[in-house]
Amino acid sequence: MDYKNYIRIHNNQLRKGYFINFKSHLSNEDVIAVKITKDKIIISRVDIDRKGETHKLSRKNSGWSIFNTRGGELEVGSYYIDNEESDEDNMVIYLEDIKEI
Repeated sequence: MDYKNYIRIHNNQLRKGYFINFKSHLSNEDVIAVKITKDKIIISRVDIDRKGETHKLSRKNSGWSIFNTRGGELEVGSYYIDNEESDEDNMVIYLEDIKEI
């Protein structure tokens, strides 16, 4: 995979959730599903847009994609993407793999 190897999680106080940013090969046309568990986040490209279950990406001019989510209790920070478990359609991020900035 030829994109940056980490994501950034920020508080979204307006919606009482989180903004998640990352660089990837995904485009604004792609729909993603996000699964958050106590130890990892899985971001998957999906074919069907299911209202309330999927997210549309927004891409910034800098190349970073961003979406908003309300699921789970997340610690704000930057986390490594597990390149061994990730593939073209799925990104796996273990929440203990925090990136020091």
